[in-house]
Amino acid sequence: MKIQKKHLVAGSIALVTITGAFVYMQYKKLMEYTLGFKTMKVKKVSVNEIVLDVFLLFNNPSKLKFDITEQEYKVFINNQFVSDAVNYSTNKIEPKSSSMLGVNVKFNPAAVLKVLKLNWTDILLNPTESKIKIEMKFKVKLYLIPITIPYVYELTFKELVGFSKS
Repeated sequence: MKIQKKHLVAGSIALVTITGAFVYMQYKKLMEYTLGFKTMKVKKVSVNEIVLDVFLLFNNPSKLKFDITEQEYKVFINNQFVSDAVNYSTNKIEPKSSSMLGVNVKFNPAAVLKVLKLNWTDILLNPTESKIKIEMKFKVKLYLIPITIPYVYELTFKELVGFSKS
């Protein structure tokens, strides 16, 4: 029995369609990820420099295993840009699991306060009024296809101090 060319073409189209549908369903599931603030470790505090290690928990609900190849962060306080950070180390994300992501953040507190037109007293006396927003972009390699996953995390200075104590 000889397989006709039209059967090969139809079978190939069906295979590509089914594979594409599966990958798309997993991509949609992947985009249901959650990201949480795990902890923060203060490495250095001085008038001219603060160095922090920030750890986030990335929850992957999909069946996909992938690599986060780069993380980009932009930090805003009260909607004013104050700092950015980049992590170029690769993080492997396992299917249906939570993985910790770390990033080292350095900034000049005096320069930040000058941009914000605030002083430490303002922040310490009203910790719920100081809003922190972090815009993140995770560059992911998924089946050799690069994609970017955006995320915005918002918290107050009071919440941040509470995390650093744990």
